[in-house]
Amino acid sequence: RKWPVSRTSDDARRRIADSIQAARESASDESAAVDVRAIAVHLLGREQDSREADFDLLAELLGPRSPVFVQQQVVSRLAKINDPEVAEVLLDGWQSHSPEQRKQILNAIVSRAAWSASLLAHVQNGSISSSELPAPVQQRLLNANKNSASWKELLSAKVSADRAAVLARYASAIKLEGEATRGQKLFKKLCINCHKVKDEGYDVGPKLASITNKTKEALLASIIDPSGAVDANYFNYSILTADGRTFSGKLETETATSITLLAAEGKRTTVLRDNIDMLKASRKSLMPDGLEQNLELQDVADLIQYVQDAFR
Repeated sequence: RKWPVSRTSDDARRRIADSIQAARESASDESAAVDVRAIAVHLLGREQDSREADFDLLAELLGPRSPVFVQQQVVSRLAKINDPEVAEVLLDGWQSHSPEQRKQILNAIVSRAAWSASLLAHVQNGSISSSELPAPVQQRLLNANKNSASWKELLSAKVSADRAAVLARYASAIKLEGEATRGQKLFKKLCINCHKVKDEGYDVGPKLASITNKTKEALLASIIDPSGAVDANYFNYSILTADGRTFSGKLETETATSITLLAAEGKRTTVLRDNIDMLKASRKSLMPDGLEQNLELQDVADLIQYVQDAFR
């Protein structure tokens, strides 16, 4: 049974306040054990007068310097607080959140209508791209009665504006008959650093054999506009370290103390969390725009034919 703090004795209120303050100190103490910090998180945000300060602390704990388990418990704690400001705490650091962290945050956001409205505002103002929302989340937003029309408009497939003209220029390539042997040579030249074929290449980008839609139209769009519909697991992340170095790649693994990025040619870089000054996700795919440069229409047709043949 839940009793309001106002109905407890002065001594009990004082002990509760002392416990919550101790929890704040434990949660923010980077030298404390991870499980101790994670437990402490669940005492934050309970005092109305201190809620704003607790939200600031929880937002800080969502950052890349915190162990994954602590970040997970922060989201879990915030999801239980029925306050409109929670959505902003969860979404403000969006660009520094990992793919798994984003999934947990979005599942919390769509659980409350007011928070979903905040997410809608972020997508409308461009601070979050609709392409960053996974399909199950998009479906829940479309099924909701409130703002469903706005979500339908925002989630309709769009080609990046700066790529639309290029896509139109190469559209006739799908009408040409491709030659897979020539396409294989192009693939080895342009794609092998991030995609694997049998024993050649590197598993950095998506496994092409697992792609279900291999129509010429879909493959052309993927080549010309690789960031148009990219899985969040393949966003390009950048890390700025405390000593001023910069690394980029797919966020491959996270541990309590480090983050590992995977870049072209299978190059891995592991950075300790306490050495991370900033972690930021780009909305761009690991696959760069402009792959079509110096390619003729026939070259594109050959490349598409090879991908269709090699990754049936």
